[in-house]
Amino acid sequence: MRDLVAASRAVPGLQIAFMLHVRKESGYTFLRWRERGVSKRHLSFEDAAEVWANYSGDLRHWCEVASSQAKVLNDEHKQCREELRSLREKIGENPAPVLPRSPLAGWR
Repeated sequence: MRDLVAASRAVPGLQIAFMLHVRKESGYTFLRWRERGVSKRHLSFEDAAEVWANYSGDLRHWCEVASSQAKVLNDEHKQCREELRSLREKIGENPAPVLPRSPLAGWR
């Protein structure tokens, strides 16, 4: 996830970049597009696709691939959290919260 954030920030001409978000209460970690510059609003994957639709071929392709990778990483993280929760329930540990604080929480 961190690599994708760094890569998106290093692409010249990109008006959006990935941001790593961590929910403090649960530790849930996910990637999300964010505008660069003054407004810095969060963008859904669909809104980000509208932004890069105006980019040249190579840059547009990079954004499409990166967005697909981010979705996969987000899904894998969610699946791992569910598996961990299930295992904790099986061994009798308190199932909530799973990973109350992500090791990525301090990274920006």
